[in-house]
Amino acid sequence: RPYKLAKQAMGDLVGSMAAYLRIRAGFYRNEADLNEVYGLLLKQQASVLEKQNLLNEVLFKTRHIVGEGTVIGRTLLLLYHELAELFERMITSYQRYSVIDGFFKVIGILEEYRDTVLMLADEIEELGLAIQSERTPKANKKLRERLDQLEIGLDHFREKNINPDNIEGFISLRRILQNIEDLEERMQTLRSLASFSQPLKKRS
Repeated sequence: RPYKLAKQAMGDLVGSMAAYLRIRAGFYRNEADLNEVYGLLLKQQASVLEKQNLLNEVLFKTRHIVGEGTVIGRTLLLLYHELAELFERMITSYQRYSVIDGFFKVIGILEEYRDTVLMLADEIEELGLAIQSERTPKANKKLRERLDQLEIGLDHFREKNINPDNIEGFISLRRILQNIEDLEERMQTLRSLASFSQPLKKRS
C-alpha cells in the first residue's frame, strides 16, 4: 500500500494545524494573556512546519506518488499544496488583538468568535482523521449556520454600538470573520479532494 505512509503523515500534519487553530482561539478568551498565546503559537507553528517537511519528504521521494501519475498520487500532491496554502492563510491573518480586547471584552462577542474558531478546528481535525482512516470526510453543517448567525449578529451589534472611538475594533472583527469564512471555504475544497474519488487532470 504505497500511499499509506503519505496519508498517515498528511493526517498528522492536518491534526497539528487544528491544534494551532485551537491555540489561536485563545486570543478571544476573556482576560487572555496575549503574550502567552503568542508563545504557544510559535511553538505549535514550529511543530506544523516540522510535520510539513516530513510530508514533503514522503511525497516527493515516493516513486508511486510523483512518477506514476495515479489519481491517488496526484490528489495527494494537490492536497499537500492546498494544505500549505491553508496554513499560510492561518499564520498571516493577524489582527491587533489587544485593540479588539479593549473594545469588546465585556460584551461577550469575542467568546462567540472563540467558539466558532474552535468549531473550525474540530472540522480540520476531522479532515486529518478521515485522511488517515481512508474514509470520506464529512462537513459539519452547524459551522456554516454558526458563521451566518455570527455575521447577522455582528451587523446588528455594529448598527447599535459603533462610534468614532471603536470603529477600528469593528473593522478588525469584520476581518476576523472574513478570515474564518475563507478558511471554511477552503475546507470544502480539501474535503472534496480527500475523498480521493475525483478524476484529476495532470498538472506540472
